[in-house]
Amino acid sequence: MVTILSRFTGLILMVSAYLVHAQLDHSGPHETWQEHGTKARSLPYLPPMAQTEDKLVKDFQGFISHQVNVTEKGLNRKNDAANEPSLAVNPRNPKQIAIGWRQFDNIHSDFRQAGVAYSTDDGLTWHNNGPLEPGVFRSD
Repeated sequence: MVTILSRFTGLILMVSAYLVHAQLDHSGPHETWQEHGTKARSLPYLPPMAQTEDKLVKDFQGFISHQVNVTEKGLNRKNDAANEPSLAVNPRNPKQIAIGWRQFDNIHSDFRQAGVAYSTDDGLTWHNNGPLEPGVFRSD
């Protein structure tokens, strides 16, 4: 009895979700802030906060992770935010690694930039020239 009831409840939930989804307007982007006449809240570009500390090196049972988004001197940039969603390793020379990322120079701003860096020593050190075009907004 419990199994039949739980299956029936699951079926009702799936049908309800489908009906709600079918009634939504999917013809264009859904931007509720535009519908209400307000502006999107986006902070302008803010420069980095220029605080540094030693970079992060983590050892996970033999796998060593080196932080990538560091200064020219290899120091961690405090109060920045970035992610490195793209990674490429040369299959003929695994010591050569390239990354691409989205960065926020300041945790108090959602102004996004994009950058690239490369390593020729298994990721121990990285060559980073900063954003592709400093001050130019980039998205995903």
